[in-house]
Amino acid sequence: MGHVSPTGYEKSDVNVKKVVVATVLPAIAIILCLIGLDQYMTIANEKTYYDHVLGVEDSTYKELVQKETETLNNYKVIDKQKGIVRLPIQRAMQLIVQENQ
Repeated sequence: MGHVSPTGYEKSDVNVKKVVVATVLPAIAIILCLIGLDQYMTIANEKTYYDHVLGVEDSTYKELVQKETETLNNYKVIDKQKGIVRLPIQRAMQLIVQENQ
């Protein structure tokens, strides 16, 4: 610190560089912390939304997907007397390609 005169005030100049550093650096640190907290909260909110809204698996949907997968990938006799059968989708596509060649 500067020299204080007997009249009660300091005669030397204030060190502006130290004052700026002492005020600007903490302000920058606070701003960076606030930005970091904002990003953290945004990510946490998106994860919570996904977990509770988008990530919920419905058993009815699962059953439907399983049934449709079985329908697409398995043989089944539809009408034995008429000779109508259901073919797996891959086999049906192969037959159509063979017919059109």
